[in-house]
Amino acid sequence: MVYIVNHGRINIKERCQDGKAVHQIWHMDVKGKVQKLNIKRHGNKYFKNPELIPSNINKSDKGYLCSQRKLTKMK
Repeated sequence: MVYIVNHGRINIKERCQDGKAVHQIWHMDVKGKVQKLNIKRHGNKYFKNPELIPSNINKSDKGYLCSQRKLTKMK
C-alpha cells in the first residue's frame, strides 16, 4: 500500500497485490524527486495482498492487480 503525495496536487492511495509487503508514503518534491518513508506495519504480510478498492481495479504493467483512489484533504 503506497500513499503518493505531491504538495496537494496529487494525493493517491494505491494498493497492489504484488506479493511485496510495502506500506509507504512517497513524497514528491517540487523538482520531482521522490522520498520514500516506511509507515508502521511496513513488512507486515497483510500488505503482500491487500484488499483492493472494488470500484477501481486495474492491472499494472507487470500484471499485478492494483486499485487506487484519490485522497481527500481533511478539514
